[in-house]
Amino acid sequence: MNKNISFCLLVCLACQMAVNAQKIQRCATYAVNNTFESSHLLYKKQREVLKRSADTWLSANKNRTGKKDSIFIPVVVHILWNKTRENISDSQVLSQIKVLNEDFNGFNADTLNTPGYFKERRGKTNFYFRLAKQDPDGLPTTGINRRYTYIDTGFGLDARIYYTSLGGQDPWDPRFYVNLYVCRLAKSTNTFAVTYFPGGSFRRDGIMCDYRYFGTVGITTPPYNLGRTVTHEMGHYFNLDHTWGPTDITGLPDCADDDHVWDTPTQTVANFGCPVFPHPSCIKDTSDAFMDYMDYSDDGCMNLFTQGQADRMLAAYYVMTPYLQYSKALQNPLMANNDIGIKEILSPANNTYTCAGFVKPKIVIRNYGKTLLTSFTILYGVAGSGLVSKTFSNLSVSSYNNDTLELDKIYFNTAGPLHLTFSTIKPNGVKDENVVNDKMEIVLNNNTAAFQKLPFAETFTSLKFPPSGWSILNPDGLFTWTPTTGSQLSGYAPSVMMDNIESFKKGSVDELLLPALDFSGQSNPVLSFDRAFALYKYGRPVSDTLQILVSKNCGLSWRMVFNKGGKELSTAQNGRYGYLSPDSLDEWKREFIDLSDFANEPNVLVSFKNICGMENLLYLDNISVKNAPRNNAKSASIDNQLFSNTSCAGLTIFRGEAINKIIIKNVDFTSIKNAQIFNALGQSISCYMQAGKIVLPANTVAGMYYVQLFMQGGICKKKILLQ
Repeated sequence: MNKNISFCLLVCLACQMAVNAQKIQRCATYAVNNTFESSHLLYKKQREVLKRSADTWLSANKNRTGKKDSIFIPVVVHILWNKTRENISDSQVLSQIKVLNEDFNGFNADTLNTPGYFKERRGKTNFYFRLAKQDPDGLPTTGINRRYTYIDTGFGLDARIYYTSLGGQDPWDPRFYVNLYVCRLAKSTNTFAVTYFPGGSFRRDGIMCDYRYFGTVGITTPPYNLGRTVTHEMGHYFNLDHTWGPTDITGLPDCADDDHVWDTPTQTVANFGCPVFPHPSCIKDTSDAFMDYMDYSDDGCMNLFTQGQADRMLAAYYVMTPYLQYSKALQNPLMANNDIGIKEILSPANNTYTCAGFVKPKIVIRNYGKTLLTSFTILYGVAGSGLVSKTFSNLSVSSYNNDTLELDKIYFNTAGPLHLTFSTIKPNGVKDENVVNDKMEIVLNNNTAAFQKLPFAETFTSLKFPPSGWSILNPDGLFTWTPTTGSQLSGYAPSVMMDNIESFKKGSVDELLLPALDFSGQSNPVLSFDRAFALYKYGRPVSDTLQILVSKNCGLSWRMVFNKGGKELSTAQNGRYGYLSPDSLDEWKREFIDLSDFANEPNVLVSFKNICGMENLLYLDNISVKNAPRNNAKSASIDNQLFSNTSCAGLTIFRGEAINKIIIKNVDFTSIKNAQIFNALGQSISCYMQAGKIVLPANTVAGMYYVQLFMQGGICKKKILLQ
């Protein structure tokens, strides 16, 4: 009888969970962060280090957690609106700030509703949230930043909201501000809000909340109209998990998970609505803390953080957001009468290149002063060389406004990376009262002459990216080539990665260019590199493409020497749909590109060109260019250099029924993880494995080929004459 009752209770609980799962999800923080971590292992590693550091701080500062010093948190609220109702009022914003201050300090009126068992556990953080008084440029602000967006169906949970150029808003420096985004969330998100944890990604940092669940007045939606959604998310921002553990909602009852807080009882899953005390789910006679802000109860049934949670948030403040205490955001801005600064260098772009031997810069200046700007002088040129001085007069730039100006040409004779410096002086002919914003520098590669002789190699182990002399062409200013440790388990870390899956523009192009190379005296230059890629989902009509382009006239014309996309580009197969993290050697493929057509050229440019199909992550590593010895038997040269003899434990290969098919015998075919084929020039030939054979392109020509098989026990290398 008892077993039957228990079974019925379990069935009822499962049914209730199914009903809850169909509801809009109150918080999507873990779903979003887990997805981001799966493709950005460096972010994941940083998060893990920060969490351990916070735990260490908490253990070492137990006496400090009870201190009563007030901590003031600078907040900026970005309101992104398309329809008038989404442009919420100042009073709605202020009502949310009021709720935060009450909830984080136990001043909320509904504390009377806290059950006696939990009243003694109530915690106070002494956090006081204040709207910023100055923006990142030091200019006055109300802390409420309104921006019209062309996005009329709501924002998704991707990174679009964090980019002004995509209809969102660039975050204010997250070291010194907590960024709160208020917007319409797209219906497909199925959530009220999401938080990116601090300390991991400079771009993705802060809280995103639908405007209908923000504040207590104006446009709010019962029963989530008391501002507790943002209280909940701010708890996440300061390192709190949900009371049942670090998931958004669990699929099955689980008492083994935990929120890492000593005084919150273990519970199975999220609570909804307004449970009646006591409401135990894991520990007999011990109720869930359903009234805790980190559960999913209705706003009117939430009313406390525990002391353990308050202590954990204090540790997060000092460890995960260490710069907040040094923020000037809450100070009244000190406005000078005469203050000019450089806002942006429009051209040339940082880390790009020129083949002209000169540039004509274009810059954006800002009048940070209180008086009208009519004139100023700028010093600019190559750092360490003589700087050009140019005075602009007859200007009329009012306070806090910008002006775009073209400068005279800068000429240079030195090849390679150049540091260009720009400094403003003498606003209105007098001393600048604030020199902090006067100077800006960029790197420009002068590729009019070769900077690097052969052999050349880059493994991306330097802390500097891009490496010296390398250029990045990123026309849309969004996602581009970046260093990563996402291939750490395979031993290919660090490497360089292009994030196509997070990109917003199908067909967008990003190029990674090697330093200008000198092939003089090199009769047989060969480019080699490792790559890793997997289709997000097989069968998609459009995928990412990698091209390699070579120029011998400094970019006036280019020749394509490599072009692969989709299945042909793929080196690995995902066990599930999702981001690729190449964790084993056999998920990488080495390519050899014959560049002998460019032999003896004095100035050669090589570009790795990514064409985005919004498919997956593309990894590159171990890029090198070196001269391969050349003799009458070219195949023997390639064989000796690239395919030294190894034991293949009896495995044999021979031509199949057609010239483009290679049969493999005396081996368990399932033990072969990947295959690579090279021709006599060392060029990679596309192929795929099928039922005991390797299939090459239908137009395969007769000749010597080299087979490399990645197997469970190692790598087997063979050569075969196809005719």
